[in-house]
Amino acid sequence: MIEGCPVVDQVGILTDLRDLTERTGGDQAEKPTLEYLDGVGYLDIGDASDISFPSSSSSCQYFWVGHCPHWIQNNRSAEEPHRTGTLTDVTGFAISVDFGDETKYYNNHEPQEVIEAVGIGGTVRVCEDFSIVRSLDGRCYSIADAERPWRECDFTPLMATSFDDLAERLRTHGGYSIPGERVLEWLEMEGNPS
Repeated sequence: MIEGCPVVDQVGILTDLRDLTERTGGDQAEKPTLEYLDGVGYLDIGDASDISFPSSSSSCQYFWVGHCPHWIQNNRSAEEPHRTGTLTDVTGFAISVDFGDETKYYNNHEPQEVIEAVGIGGTVRVCEDFSIVRSLDGRCYSIADAERPWRECDFTPLMATSFDDLAERLRTHGGYSIPGERVLEWLEMEGNPS
């Protein structure tokens, strides 16, 4: 469960999710149960140019590890320690990285993109704390431990942005990215009931 998951807007202000859930009904508010599988669920109210904003229903909509890297995950991992290794193989969704003293196996939902960016034998940087593998030119791909159960991609686009819809999307998809202006409108409506 994620309780008090931070909400980050387009200027990086943190708000506690408990504050938002309480706006839906005061003391009587039913707070959503937020769960995640083998990764971190990120709640995002960034702007429309976010790199994680799925562009169409043909794009994977999951933000679980191994699927769409979230811009918060990408940005926060940039300053964290990385291990440098060599991409040695791709089989199905699994990519293998040789670190010299060990070889690790990770899953990614679009391993062909990793191959195109890095190439077999190419150098990658891995930040396991944020489940990110980076090419040397900075492209980020989300990775999941290959030992964990794998989830097939979900292509169902986000169709509604009410608070309940977004809480459900966080629970079922590990996050989302919508224009910050939309969330600010929603907060204004919630704060000024007619």
